[in-house]
Amino acid sequence: MKRRDLLARAGISTAVGVFTSSVRAVDTYWPSVVISWNAVVTSSIAATFSGPTVAARALSMVYEAVYNAWAAYRPEARFSLTGLRKRPLFEAQESLKSIAVSHAAHTVLSDLFPTRVALFNDALSQALAGLPVTSLEGIIAMQMGQLAGRTLLQMRASDGSNQYGDLAPGAYADWTGYQSVNSPGAVVDPMQWQPLIVTNAQGVTATQKFLTPHWGQVRPFALPSGSALRPSFTNGGPTVAEMNELIGLSAGLNDASKVLVDFFANNPGSVTPPGQWTKFAEIASATDRNSLDADVVMFFMLGQAMLDASIVAWDAKRAYNSVRPISFIRSACAGQLIQCWGGVGNGTLTLPGEDWMPYQRATNPTPNFPEFVSGHSTFSAAAATVLAALRGNQISLIFKFPEHGIRFDPTVPAAPVT
Repeated sequence: MKRRDLLARAGISTAVGVFTSSVRAVDTYWPSVVISWNAVVTSSIAATFSGPTVAARALSMVYEAVYNAWAAYRPEARFSLTGLRKRPLFEAQESLKSIAVSHAAHTVLSDLFPTRVALFNDALSQALAGLPVTSLEGIIAMQMGQLAGRTLLQMRASDGSNQYGDLAPGAYADWTGYQSVNSPGAVVDPMQWQPLIVTNAQGVTATQKFLTPHWGQVRPFALPSGSALRPSFTNGGPTVAEMNELIGLSAGLNDASKVLVDFFANNPGSVTPPGQWTKFAEIASATDRNSLDADVVMFFMLGQAMLDASIVAWDAKRAYNSVRPISFIRSACAGQLIQCWGGVGNGTLTLPGEDWMPYQRATNPTPNFPEFVSGHSTFSAAAATVLAALRGNQISLIFKFPEHGIRFDPTVPAAPVT
């Protein structure tokens, strides 16, 4: 069976039944162990400053291992990995599934983030507290989870991501020989991406490097290749109308729009866009009062969608190498005076076009990869499609942003924003 068929048959069809039967009485509801592990995964993504591509792969790996460990205890669930066997029906207990799921997550995370193994050990101990880990069935569940994790790691070891630096020196380093046409000081082709010189929070100045330009070569979960969904595109840069719209938005920034920008920016050190969508999934899980079964299926499908979204988005970014707005506006408006955001604490000012800045922190004024296609949009469309297929598209997401909550612009917002 093709892996994309697995999602359709064993995923959505099974999950619909899981979700419709997952509502529990108010006094017995408690978040499943999957939610606890998602907090561990996303905190590790943020702590290690992982980029969105690496984050998407980490999420997909953890939740594919979790799904396969769980599938051993569900007769109707199909494995996505080979070499695993079903457990007897009498072992299909939430406690044993929780043990298996936790060991699967721990095994994969320990490989992905080796500097955080002590934290993962603590998380595992907490996840297993009160569970029958010393019983024969509990020991078998542990072994099942570890086997699922090891099998997944072996399957992903040669997927083209270069996690281990065996294709080129350095974890996740480019092995395809990408070279930027432009440099920070010389624009050869104004329609192509230009790396910038940036100074990080520690005061170290460096030239941007295209984040994982090889990612379109990573093996997807369901798609045949990274180029399978490559959109057509004429690399002519933004239109005049689009450029003027961006400049106008910059000049008209208010506290509400600044909060919206900061919320979705997902700068380095954040959970990244894929991780943010798993946080939305946590809200969906609590809203629907999910069972362990429902959470396993939801996060599995979400993780695989995030992986494939990262691969197809980066395939297009590499193929078209398109200019980002900051470089295009600075070039197109050079020698002109424009009204725009004037920097932290300055509001709207009239500035030379070549000094235009988006509303971002100075240490990360623009992402270190080409513009088209939008990674945020690709991740969001994929995730929203999965969640809507599983549970419908009605959910209330309300976030309250505190007064002075934007760290790089500490007087904003002047009052809490909802």
